[in-house]
Amino acid sequence: MDTQESVIKLFRFNNSLFENKVFSLSDAEADKRISDAVNPAKWLAGHLASSRNHVLNLLGVDREFRYEETFKGGYDASKDYPSMADLRDEFNDITTQLFTELDKVSDTKMEKELGYDLPHGAKTVGESLPFWLYHEAWHVGQIAIIRRSQNMEGVVPY
Repeated sequence: MDTQESVIKLFRFNNSLFENKVFSLSDAEADKRISDAVNPAKWLAGHLASSRNHVLNLLGVDREFRYEETFKGGYDASKDYPSMADLRDEFNDITTQLFTELDKVSDTKMEKELGYDLPHGAKTVGESLPFWLYHEAWHVGQIAIIRRSQNMEGVVPY
């Protein structure tokens, strides 16, 4: 299995976690904060949609995330956040486009200079994809803790 195929499989795995354990949260559940230092699951879901949209843009698709301004910066209790259903729809639209692009992405796009620094030293779009997968996993872990704090199942199916 090549790297590109592995990346696609991991994005698909994360996608199943989002659908089954993140976007299944009600708005009330997703709005709860377990402490003032922890973002609520709804903010994390929007942040992850924004991040996936960024990856899609890295792959050459000029797509605007409709809630970009809402999720810029950290959580802000004074903001009016969209519903989980709206976030799920936006996330699914982004994800459909992302998988289409990943299935056909060229070496030229993968070798394109990233233009900014990432912690692990990635210099190209292709080298950045493991970071974005790690980033998703990190936040899914946060959502798992939030779920467990509300006496729900965690996120990972084992």
